[in-house]
Amino acid sequence: MYMDDLRFALRLWRKSPGTAAVVLLSLTLGIGANATIFTFVKELFVPAMPVADASRLVMVYCLRRAGSAPGCWWCSVRSRCC
Repeated sequence: MYMDDLRFALRLWRKSPGTAAVVLLSLTLGIGANATIFTFVKELFVPAMPVADASRLVMVYCLRRAGSAPGCWWCSVRSRCC
């Protein structure tokens, strides 16, 4: 199914390479601009964690299965191991 769609897309691309180039350029510029804008907005409006020693922060996860005691795990927030 997907191979048929890919073949069809390549056939159309060969028929009108100018249109395909414009579409690819538009997608590239749009994705790049979107990533840049979100990066700036994040830096401007999302404050850093108001913690004196952020390296000591941990996340605790608990899981309780039916008929067993809950199991809890913790990991460093910076390492993102969870």
